[in-house]
Amino acid sequence: MVLAFAGVAINLATGASLDPDAALPGFAGWAVQVVTVLVLIGLGEEPAWRGYALPRLLAGRSALAAALLLGLWHALWHLPLFGVEYDLANGLPWAITVCCFAVVTTWMWLHTDGNLLLPVLLHTAPRRCRRLTTPRRVGAQREALARSV
Repeated sequence: MVLAFAGVAINLATGASLDPDAALPGFAGWAVQVVTVLVLIGLGEEPAWRGYALPRLLAGRSALAAALLLGLWHALWHLPLFGVEYDLANGLPWAITVCCFAVVTTWMWLHTDGNLLLPVLLHTAPRRCRRLTTPRRVGAQREALARSV
């Protein structure tokens, strides 16, 4: 959660503003959202990405190469969400963000002897904080980068 709130702070520092239309739930609503995202997304995806695919990708590859391959596969996995959850105009910046996320979570996975707890929590956190800010209108790439946090 600290990383997600740090992302919001960076967005604010680089010209974004708090979204006045963002519906902020009370603590109970927020807790339900976090648990739902944790179970459906964090626990739904990370055992497959880091628990199954990553060890196989690491065989004969560097950690960076395995992470970037995994990031590309992760981005392809989410292609059906374009137009629903993601905007095609933001596709490239979003895909770069997914690859960076894969590098960070691969590092976590390697430095915790394959433990999935931190990748699961990191996969859960941004979804709760990314819509708190409205990016400054400087173009689709900047907006995509602001939304991806």
